[in-house]
Amino acid sequence: MQSPKETKNQRGFSLLELLVTMGVMLVIMAAVFSLMGSALKTSTVAYELTNAQQSVRTAHEFFNRDLTVAGDGLLGISDNGIQVRLPFAQRLMQNPYQPTIAEGGFDSTSFAVLSIVNSDNEVAAGVVEPANSGATVPARTVRSAPNATDRMTMVTIDPDGAFTPISPIPPASVSADGTTVTVTIAQSGQCTAGDILFISNGDLATFGTVTGGCGATGTIVFANDAYELNTLSTGTTPGRALAKLAALGSPLIISRMLIHHYFVDTDGLLRRRTYGVGGGVGFTDSVIAERVTRFQVRYRLFGFDSAFNLLYAGLQNDLSYVAVAPAIPNLPSAVREVETAVTIETAHAVVNNQRSSVNATATTSVRNLEFRNNAQ
Repeated sequence: MQSPKETKNQRGFSLLELLVTMGVMLVIMAAVFSLMGSALKTSTVAYELTNAQQSVRTAHEFFNRDLTVAGDGLLGISDNGIQVRLPFAQRLMQNPYQPTIAEGGFDSTSFAVLSIVNSDNEVAAGVVEPANSGATVPARTVRSAPNATDRMTMVTIDPDGAFTPISPIPPASVSADGTTVTVTIAQSGQCTAGDILFISNGDLATFGTVTGGCGATGTIVFANDAYELNTLSTGTTPGRALAKLAALGSPLIISRMLIHHYFVDTDGLLRRRTYGVGGGVGFTDSVIAERVTRFQVRYRLFGFDSAFNLLYAGLQNDLSYVAVAPAIPNLPSAVREVETAVTIETAHAVVNNQRSSVNATATTSVRNLEFRNNAQ
C-alpha cells in the first residue's frame, strides 16, 4: 500500500496577495454599485415623471370630455337664458355676469347668468367652496399660493338618463309663490329631497333645489335651500326663480342637468365638483389629479354683432365681462375653444433633492357654441 505523497509547498496566498485581491474587488464592486445606483436613480426619475405625465393626461381627458358635451340638452335656451340666484353663482365665480337688462322678470340685482362655459380667473386668497347640504362633502379652500389658480364651470346634460324629464308642466301647476309644483305621483317619485333639478320653459331656465314632496306625494317642493337657489329675490322685481318662469305663461320642463365645476384646493388636488347629481346630496366631489401647482384656462373668442360682422377674435383669460375692445355683449357665448394648462409636481424629489414639474396645455372646441353660432 502506497502512502500519499506529501506536498511541501502548502503556503497558500500571502497577506499581501489577499490585500491586493480585496482592493481590486472593492474597486470593481464600487463601480458596479455606482452603475446600479445611477440606473436605479434614473429608473426612479422616469417613474416619477411618467406618473406626473399620466396625471396631466387624465386631467385633460376630463376637461376634453366635459367641454365636448357642454351645452348638450340646451338647444333653444338663449345665451343669457340660464338665470340662477346671485349667491349660488358666486359659489362658482368671483364676478358672475349680471345683465343690465332683466330677462323674463329676472332682475339683474338678484340673479346672474350661468353660461354653457364659465370662467373664474386667478381666484383670490381665502375663497371657499362650501360643503354640500348633507355635509357629505366638506368645505374646501381654493388654492391661491404659491400660484393663483383658475376655476372653470360648464353645464352638460346628465348622461345617466335615469331621470325622465317631466313635461309639459302647465304654469298653473306651479304655486303662486314658486315653492311647489304639482305633478303625477310617478313623476314625483323620481326625485329626492336635496336633488338639484333644471327647470326650463324652452327659452329661459333656472336650477332649483328639491326640499320636499317627492315620493308618492305628487308634488315637488322648492322651498328655501342651503344653496340659495330657491330663495326669494329682493331686487327690483321680487320673487322666486320658479315663479318667474311660470309667470311667463309657457309650459315648463323639469329635467336633470349637471354643472361641472373644476378647481384646485389648498392640498393641490384638482377637483371636479358636480352639481345636479341624484340621491339628495346636491353635489359630489371627485379628485382628478394630485400635486397640482397650476391650473389656468384661456378662451378663444369670436364675437359678432347683430349683422354677423366679426367684432373680436383672440384669447381671453377671463369671461367675467371685463372690458375688451371692442366690447362683446356676451363673452361666454363668443367662446369657440378652451385652452387648459395644468402643472403637476412629482411625488418625491428627483433631481438635486428638488421635485420636478410636468406641464401640458390642450385646446378643446366647444362644439355646441359653434353650432349655436352657425344656427343664428
